[in-house]
Amino acid sequence: MVPSLAVDLRVLEFVRLLFIHQSPNQTAWCDALETFLDGMRYKLTSKPSEYLRSWCPLCFGGNDWRNEVRVDHFSRPNIIVCIDACFTQKCSTNPRDATGSDPPNPTLSFFLPMADVNAMEDFVQRCRGEGRQARASRAEPDEDCYEEGMRVPVSVLNGCGDSFIAADEKREKASTRFFTDTGLMALLCRHDCVLWVANLTSAGEKQNYALAPLDRLFKHLPAQMTIGLLYDIGCQLERSCRKWKFMDDNTLSRIAFAVAVFHAYGHQWPCQIVYHPRNFLKPLIPSLCVSGFNQWLFVLDTQIRHLDSKSLQGFGHWLHRRWIHCQTKKNGALDSLHDLQVDEDMLHVEWKAQVDHQMKPTPHTNKEVEVITTVLALEKTLEAQEASIRELEMQLHTALGTEDKVNLQKMKKDIYLTVRLNALAVKTRIRDRLRQCKFELDRLERSYRATINAPPYAIMPHIIPCDGIFLLDVDDDIWQDVGLDDDTMAPPAWLSDDAIRNGIHLQLEVDWCVEEEARLMRERAVIQEWMLAEWGAIRGASNNAGKCSHVFPPSVSCG
Repeated sequence: MVPSLAVDLRVLEFVRLLFIHQSPNQTAWCDALETFLDGMRYKLTSKPSEYLRSWCPLCFGGNDWRNEVRVDHFSRPNIIVCIDACFTQKCSTNPRDATGSDPPNPTLSFFLPMADVNAMEDFVQRCRGEGRQARASRAEPDEDCYEEGMRVPVSVLNGCGDSFIAADEKREKASTRFFTDTGLMALLCRHDCVLWVANLTSAGEKQNYALAPLDRLFKHLPAQMTIGLLYDIGCQLERSCRKWKFMDDNTLSRIAFAVAVFHAYGHQWPCQIVYHPRNFLKPLIPSLCVSGFNQWLFVLDTQIRHLDSKSLQGFGHWLHRRWIHCQTKKNGALDSLHDLQVDEDMLHVEWKAQVDHQMKPTPHTNKEVEVITTVLALEKTLEAQEASIRELEMQLHTALGTEDKVNLQKMKKDIYLTVRLNALAVKTRIRDRLRQCKFELDRLERSYRATINAPPYAIMPHIIPCDGIFLLDVDDDIWQDVGLDDDTMAPPAWLSDDAIRNGIHLQLEVDWCVEEEARLMRERAVIQEWMLAEWGAIRGASNNAGKCSHVFPPSVSCG
């Protein structure tokens, strides 16, 4: 009899390792499988799809994408992509009063099927509907705080959302009355190679147009490959993905959201800290606006394919140009750092302290609002009192006769009378203050008797000498509130020291250059591997062609 089941003991060992690592899920399965196969000197080979490898071998080529870009023992995203919308590439509702329809596009297209884009829109609306029902029962916090998974406070995110038109999906950027297709949403790699394009049919920049290309990208990537995503409102996209659950936690953990430098200055400063990391189709705009839909797609597909092929031929020059630029920036920053003579470790510590301080939620502002309201009310009261004084003076001048007015002017100019009235007013004021001081001393004495020992961290205020107190020199202790407020320490170095402030900026520039160096070195290795693979394919095809010429007669084709 033939056994119906045969189990290798090594497979049983693999299952044991799987359950030892962690609970069964996709990440645990991959980790356990890799560990098991490494022990047997096997290596899993998972690569990006041939579609991605064909369009940008620098990003998606190479024999092993796991050769991570590491800087200071921290991993960086395996690839960097950017996504943005263009509302100049439109297609008219009825071009040239056409009555028929142009033929369909017969070539492979960069454009996502409209069914996928519409399905993503339905998914987004469904997630938001479910999320609103779940959040309706929860009360909104009164104070500024962090939303789940976010690194910047709610007040900062709201400020960034108000700064950008793209964050407002209801804002019309193109008229749907005159254009059936209002623009394009393109996903590109960091070498400006177009990967996918989504056709926009709404007046605003809805998030489903950004999510649809991202969803297609992840379907073409290995399960653990990470990406850095540049988007003009990357903070708002990450907020929506976490808030409405557009992506699961595993997918979100593989994305590092960022904002391109071109758009960074429109964001709040804490958002710039966290998220701070071309157009060749412009001549086609006039003609494509009045083209048929399929002709519009065909021309754009052809142009994009041509530009991607042109970029492929210039990758070597691109790497050389980027390397020279990187070295120039790095050497300049290092020379400036050397002139400052500031320790590198201290700069990193001060930068972390600055980030931690500036990433704190905004404190509760009700007291500040009350103070401002009180000041405004007092100003209005003062204006009303001044108006009343002017009115009383007018009434007085009206009631007094000519002789009384002359006597009033003489009394105003009488120095003795003026000094006497002022002395009486001062004496009356002193008596009132003495009474108040007596009551305050009594309360202070009673409070002192009821006090307990001061805490160990308390600081004794400076003694104020009576002699010379009215000189009011700038160095007098009267100006110092030592021990009487919460902020008795000196301001941090990242705020008060110019050398530290400039050093932080230069050190960050050096760190970015080091990261770019590591990425460029990896891409140089990838393009060499790609060239060897292409050369091997050409040699193989040439050898096969030579063999075919000996097997078949000259008149017979090998195809």
